[in-house]
Amino acid sequence: MSQKNEVRLMYVSCSYGLNMGRKQQ
Repeated sequence: MSQKNEVRLMYVSCSYGLNMGRKQQ
């Protein structure tokens, strides 16, 4: 279990979600 991997995944997910929200508006 790599904590760095988990944090990276969360960060990417947040960035992706924010980008999608911006494009929708």
